[in-house]
Amino acid sequence: MGKIGPADLAAGKIMRTGTSPPEISGDLKSTTSFDCVIVGDVMMDIILRCESEIVDSLMIDGTNYFSESKITPGGSGNVAVAIAKLGGRVAFVGKAGNDPMGRSRFIYLPGYSLNASPQREAVLHAARLGHEQQSRVVFDPGASNLIREHPEVFQEAVDRSDILCANFDETRVLAGRVEVNRYAAQLSQKGKLVVVKKGREGCLLASEGQIARIQGERTRTVDTTGAGDAFLGALLYCMSRDLDPVSSAKFANWFASRTTEKLGPRNFPRKRQSRHRFLSLWRKPILG
Repeated sequence: MGKIGPADLAAGKIMRTGTSPPEISGDLKSTTSFDCVIVGDVMMDIILRCESEIVDSLMIDGTNYFSESKITPGGSGNVAVAIAKLGGRVAFVGKAGNDPMGRSRFIYLPGYSLNASPQREAVLHAARLGHEQQSRVVFDPGASNLIREHPEVFQEAVDRSDILCANFDETRVLAGRVEVNRYAAQLSQKGKLVVVKKGREGCLLASEGQIARIQGERTRTVDTTGAGDAFLGALLYCMSRDLDPVSSAKFANWFASRTTEKLGPRNFPRKRQSRHRFLSLWRKPILG
């Protein structure tokens, strides 16, 4: 048997005797982006628990009682999650239905994708589709130099967004000659939520023309790579669960700060620790 190339691996051809499997030797990582690409429906499972005799006597037109219920993502996505949990690299391609469970609450637009076509047009089109399905469009510029290179494009993305989340330098470039706080306040008067990330100093939150300053978290920083992404992810998680913006920003500050304590971008806090922090903010009344 001759030398096996990437196309042979993709086709599943058998390797020579004595050669390590690609998942052990690492060869597969250099030949493909994903271990598996799943194409399927985006589905939700509605699970009801009850005694077996209740199932046997279900009445279509009557009232039935169940001891427990749960709504969770399901369908082909279960395969994707299983692969990911085992450490594999997986992508899921699917289409959600036009119903309450199929509408996304937020549409996230990354500024880096505005740098060139055709992804630029795709991102701006996604913003239009988001508004059509009543999702809130979130825009993160990503880099101040890109704003300088494409000011009109980035301004269009800001105009199309409902939430602007940018660091201080990016906001300063977007603001032009206007002072950052004033720019954020003015933008928020148009119905937008503006979040200005300031690193260890925390962040600014502008809503309906009012500015709130959220203090940063003390931490032993090793690497800030990905901290901004962690902040935005945590912010949207909290807001998707109807936590108020100020408390959401406090959680996001804490979550992002913990990712900087080790080398690399995905050193997130443990799930139990994050849940405890989230619930502590959920239960606190917001004063002032």
